[in-house]
Amino acid sequence: MEQATIFQYVEDQYGIQPEYLWSKYPSYAVLRQPQNHKWFAILMDVSADKLGLLTEQFIPIMVIKLEPETVELLQADPAFLPAYHMNKSHWVSARLDKIDTKESYQLLERSYTLISG
Repeated sequence: MEQATIFQYVEDQYGIQPEYLWSKYPSYAVLRQPQNHKWFAILMDVSADKLGLLTEQFIPIMVIKLEPETVELLQADPAFLPAYHMNKSHWVSARLDKIDTKESYQLLERSYTLISG
């Protein structure tokens, strides 16, 4: 799953463009709800060892906000890891190299709905 595909989906669905907030990490993108300015996803490439994996390659991830029960359930799947730099009870890291397009869209919709309510 490519970041560009996610960005196009979010633009088409919600009219939202990614924001690049960190000059030190120019490829890290935040997706934010325009009315309340809450984040619903962060896309980045992170060194696998920072995610607790035993390799030094970079892994594309999407960190998304979900209900704590959903976060807990998803972490039983190897495609999901504890949230990188976010509250681990409310956020989860989805490996973009391990989930399909449909699943990523469903997760984005759930996260967007959660932060919009």
